[in-house]
Amino acid sequence: MRVVENALNEDVFSYCKKELESRLQEKESWWVSEGPYYTGSDIMASRILSETTQMITNELKRNIRDISKCNVSAKYMIWQPNSGINFHNDTGKGYGITIYMNDVWDPDYGGWFVWQDNNTQEWKTILPQRNLMVVNDIQEFHSVTPVSQQNRFTLQIWGRK
Repeated sequence: MRVVENALNEDVFSYCKKELESRLQEKESWWVSEGPYYTGSDIMASRILSETTQMITNELKRNIRDISKCNVSAKYMIWQPNSGINFHNDTGKGYGITIYMNDVWDPDYGGWFVWQDNNTQEWKTILPQRNLMVVNDIQEFHSVTPVSQQNRFTLQIWGRK
């Protein structure tokens, strides 16, 4: 697992944030994201415009070497209170990326990212932080603890070769 602070430059992050806020006003552009590991309340998803996905991909090239060689899909996600994900390892994906979109996140809100380091077998956790990126490109087991109080917003990106 790799963790990168300030993953997107401020202009790109702000653009994505505005697009997310605009999408929040369009109820019809959201659907329930389904996954075998999801638990609790619904996790909502909305597609990211292709131009925005390309802008994000170009920005991430400095941290992810082979991103331009992958078929990239991206979406915004709303993690509602009581939603989370049980342990899994993203089998079948070249990589999975999470970029946290909330400006502030209190530890009491839950939604912690937890994973087991493949090399040390140690358990590690990350509290969501604005513009922090978590890259899982070695299929490490990970989960998200249940969100407790307010919506947790993320930008999710998957790449397949």
